[in-house]
Amino acid sequence: MRSGMRRTTVAVLVGVALLGAACSSDDGEDATTGGTAAPATDEQPTGTGPDTGSTDEEGAIPTRFVGATSDTYGAAENWICSPLAADDPCDRDLTTTVVQADGSTEVVDVTAAEDAPVDCFYVYPTVNIGTGGPADELMAADITAETAVVGAQLARFGSVCRIWAPLYRQLTLDGFGAENSDELRQRAYDDVHEAFAHYMSEGNDGRPFVLMGHSQGSFVLSELLAEEFDGDAELTDQLLSAMLIGGRSTTAADGSTGGSFASLPACTSPDETGCVIGYNSVTPGAGDELVANWGGAPEGERRLCTNPASLGGGAAPLQTIIETDDSATGLLATDTPYLQLDGALVGECVERGEGYVFEVTVADGWPAAELERLSTNVDFWGLHIVDVNLAEGDLVDLVASQTAAHGG
Repeated sequence: MRSGMRRTTVAVLVGVALLGAACSSDDGEDATTGGTAAPATDEQPTGTGPDTGSTDEEGAIPTRFVGATSDTYGAAENWICSPLAADDPCDRDLTTTVVQADGSTEVVDVTAAEDAPVDCFYVYPTVNIGTGGPADELMAADITAETAVVGAQLARFGSVCRIWAPLYRQLTLDGFGAENSDELRQRAYDDVHEAFAHYMSEGNDGRPFVLMGHSQGSFVLSELLAEEFDGDAELTDQLLSAMLIGGRSTTAADGSTGGSFASLPACTSPDETGCVIGYNSVTPGAGDELVANWGGAPEGERRLCTNPASLGGGAAPLQTIIETDDSATGLLATDTPYLQLDGALVGECVERGEGYVFEVTVADGWPAAELERLSTNVDFWGLHIVDVNLAEGDLVDLVASQTAAHGG
């Protein structure tokens, strides 16, 4: 059983990469190609910023979002997952086989929350690389890749929150090097801003929420936080946390604020709210260039790194959650759609050369060679593709603990 479990872990995590739990950086992205969705309109509702943070008495939302409805995001087909969708790919079987270091397993019946008190607003990473241009002009004429990535990264959060995940005209892999990349980045941001404004106007109803993104999704959400949340105490009061996984956000080199955000701090405990969480994963053997790419920051700043299993700092075992597939099912002799490895990997935020990164090592009793197999075997990406999966159970637990702390 033990050797079979090891092979399964490798196969599944490599499968996650191939399915499109995609990635990005300053210079490019890696992913898969990805219902029918209408393009977002060019006229976007624009938030007036933190100086207009007063709330509407009836809806308990900031007044700048009242009436900020969108024809695009009023249509169910322009959300990959949402309460609007009749056929929601996040509404799936979440049953999980949990594996311990001794090879023992337990099947856990994980179910979506029927009446979750909080929302998760998610922006997916780059999953469109074969669209024939630098951007997803049609906002996904084929949502195969988007469906795959929400299954790999997002669906398990349905056990603790109601999910909203908009489609958007993201940059493709080629778009990050395009001559008009700044214009394309702005359009991607405008789409997500429009979706968020519509959500606040029509779907939020004063509920607390989590912002969650990976890679390009984290880049976009970092901009949203800076424009709409930073310095707005009332809106930030609704924010449990912003999970900016695989992103570029920074703090001051010697503090939990500064850098990307003036007033939004890095989370330091599981019952803290209105804060940010983020990390970029590497192996102990990652080269200097990879560490600098995923962990570097401007002078006087430090790349955001918060260990979701130990927000106060230090090393901690991780709850790794991955999707299974047919080959993995055969190796492990399980038919559950998810596999959870409890404590196979240990994560810690560490200073490495020119970077501050989330270093992931193998715990005692688990095969050291396994971690190397989690990588894409491409120096530029390393563990980036599986950033979310490495600590997904811990991230889900944080949503639950922050919900309780907020009074949900």
